[in-house]
Amino acid sequence: MEQTDWENTMDNHILNIQVKDFKLKLFMSEGQAFEDLFCELMSAINSDFRKVKAFGRQGDEKNDGFIPSKGEYFQCYSPEDISKEKTKKYALKKLKEDFAGLLENWNDRWQIHSFSYVINDKYKGTPPSVLDELAILKNEYSKIFFDLLDSKGLENIFKSKLNRMQRREIVGTTPAEIILEMNKSRIIQPPNDLDILGWFNIINDNIEAKINKLTMLRIQNWYYVDNSYSVREQYIEDLINLMSKQEEMESKFLEVLKEKYTSMSHLWSEYFKDEKDIVYRLINNIRLNEFFLFKITGFDYQSFIDESISEVIKMFNVIVDKINKTFGLNSLNTIQQTFEKVNKVIGYNKNQKFLKLNEVLRDIKESKNCNSVTIFKNSKDKFEIDEDIHLYFESCLCHCLPLNGDVLGRGDIVKYLIFNFESITEDALTRFSPHFSTDHIIFLERFLNLNDKLEIEKLQKRSNIAIYYLEEC
Repeated sequence: MEQTDWENTMDNHILNIQVKDFKLKLFMSEGQAFEDLFCELMSAINSDFRKVKAFGRQGDEKNDGFIPSKGEYFQCYSPEDISKEKTKKYALKKLKEDFAGLLENWNDRWQIHSFSYVINDKYKGTPPSVLDELAILKNEYSKIFFDLLDSKGLENIFKSKLNRMQRREIVGTTPAEIILEMNKSRIIQPPNDLDILGWFNIINDNIEAKINKLTMLRIQNWYYVDNSYSVREQYIEDLINLMSKQEEMESKFLEVLKEKYTSMSHLWSEYFKDEKDIVYRLINNIRLNEFFLFKITGFDYQSFIDESISEVIKMFNVIVDKINKTFGLNSLNTIQQTFEKVNKVIGYNKNQKFLKLNEVLRDIKESKNCNSVTIFKNSKDKFEIDEDIHLYFESCLCHCLPLNGDVLGRGDIVKYLIFNFESITEDALTRFSPHFSTDHIIFLERFLNLNDKLEIEKLQKRSNIAIYYLEEC
């Protein structure tokens, strides 16, 4: 059937969205993430492409991926910023070393016919020194074809070598695809949308039930109770039973979607797959002791559970947004629960710093989730807290402690926080005292640099703290 002008317009619109999403992935990918993205792209183009996994000290022997039948080899590099002089020098050094290592380790296995240096330059341009070195190598090894693949080159491959379905596998499903399929369906036959909307109600109920079961695994529900092991195992068993029952529902739902809405079917099948991975990873790891859980995941018990629940909620809410935009109504309900940790910048107008501080403290008070409040202020500032908030902290078990951040010093602030709020301890194998209530940390001045803030973000993975940076707009 010949496509209409509207369908051609939609196809172009979908392509533009997919390319935009791919470029965003490039901008956000560095190191291993970029290598994985590149290998996913090449695997879609050529089924003979092989990714080489690094193995211990042996590494990948300077080969990130290759096509054995053609003798084509690829080596990836994705720096944070290719324009820096230090990075340009490393890009050149890496090119020389990687090709030399490739020649030594792989040429006798599958003869090298071509070598591509794959640089994620994030559209800033490849350093001329790298291009000059490729020309030198081409003269020295005339039987080998040398090439450079930059961000623009990868975008062109994504755009021209892949069909819409292959591009979807890399960047996901767009709302435009679902809309296109819905309109095609309406042309062929009237859609029985009541069936789809009925399924959405079932899905909503199942997701909400799952979130409730996951919430029961939060440690305050089982860690400090009699027979804690048995209680936890019962919660896990209930969750597993729910997941098993859901599989049959998933299968029927995806079968309904496959008939008319392949893009929507792909969207949901990816969600169900990722959801299972998260839930079963949680189930397996929560049975470890705290020390080993931290070694594997970087989280303490509570943070790991909360992070897992947040992942499921965020994935579901992304789908809800796409579906609701497609149908033009609230076909699905977003999950409003949140288990993410607070780490935010709060702006205030000039001379309103303490007004904003009291707003934050009042929110903390009303949340009823406060173990302590620590405020880092300038030693010259007079500490001003509203009377009702002051009385609240005096009357309850939690405390509010003001500290002079300028006196303590930047590096010592981070050390102080780690010393006082670290959940993972050296004797974690035999003792575990998780913080059920949140410890709130408020900065009234810019005492920290970016590295300090990153260290505090890492600390958040290992302890139950909320961070607020008050900054003048």
